[in-house]
Amino acid sequence: MKRRLSRHGRTPAAASAARSAREGFDVESTKPADTVRQLRGDDDAVRRWFGAGTLDNLVAMLGPADIDEPWARVLTAR
Repeated sequence: MKRRLSRHGRTPAAASAARSAREGFDVESTKPADTVRQLRGDDDAVRRWFGAGTLDNLVAMLGPADIDEPWARVLTAR
């Protein structure tokens, strides 16, 4: 069974959800990215900042402090 994918490899439903999220992304929420760009001077710094924030959220969601595995100990510096 083939499913139709959008230009970025997402299903139409995922593309629609992403479009809705972008429409809800107001000017106030872009200020941190503008500040990073001003302080660091380039778009790569903004991409690294967003990536680090995304990783921080993922790590917080996983709760590595409660996981007794080597990778979790590295992330929690224990």
